[in-house]
Amino acid sequence: MTPAAYRALDAVNWSTLKALRQSPLHYKHALEHPRPDADYLAMGRAVHTAVLEPDRFLLDYAVYTESKTRGEGARKAWLAFQELHKDRTILSAEDYETCLAIRDAVRRHPRAAAYLQDGEAERAIVWEEPALGLRCKARLDFVSTSRPAVALVKGEVQRALERGESVLIDINNPGATA
Repeated sequence: MTPAAYRALDAVNWSTLKALRQSPLHYKHALEHPRPDADYLAMGRAVHTAVLEPDRFLLDYAVYTESKTRGEGARKAWLAFQELHKDRTILSAEDYETCLAIRDAVRRHPRAAAYLQDGEAERAIVWEEPALGLRCKARLDFVSTSRPAVALVKGEVQRALERGESVLIDINNPGATA
């Protein structure tokens, strides 16, 4: 499922619900004013794609290696490159190399590589929260089929561990499943 199709699902997700920690007004604001994109978010998506969907990475990202402003015709060349790659995210050569280095490091790690060998990246799930009658959604980073692992919505993590299931968690971003 594409990110746009996921966003269009009529359900709430963690990224929006966590605003309720502050107040209902913060939640309302989050619904009405989606977070604007930023360079650091684009880089995070690029690393995410490079690691979990390496084939998609080549399709979704383009690399610009020239100066955008210095030299004769630099600005014109940059604008032409943007137009040519308007359906892709454009990375600098440095950011592109960083993405590849992170991808290679993760995929060389024996434990991580075993989980990432086979599976499905970006699996969207939808469920009804019975206590509230609330339709919820999450986009699981990766569901491994090569190892007995389940990517879970955060509230289920403790119960899964008690059942002896493996759980993959992004320790730097504990709300990242939605």
